[in-house]
Amino acid sequence: MRVPNSSSDAVATMEIARTGNYGNDMSEEKLFHECAGCGDDIYYGDEYYEIDDKIVCEDCIGEYLYDVYAPEHRKVAEYDNEY
Repeated sequence: MRVPNSSSDAVATMEIARTGNYGNDMSEEKLFHECAGCGDDIYYGDEYYEIDDKIVCEDCIGEYLYDVYAPEHRKVAEYDNEY
């Protein structure tokens, strides 16, 4: 999936991946990475997104993309039919 950046010529790449739980003891969770969006831990076996070398958890991907790629909220002005 390609995600447009705020500049007209920049494009970010986004991948979704699932970590594999390769530990022998399934009762002990193994830390994989920290989420770049919320700071929560991502463990082996969790799904995550990788965006421009940032690891983002499944729970905050929408807000993270909005904050990074659409930080300015704008409204179109009212249409004026008179010239």
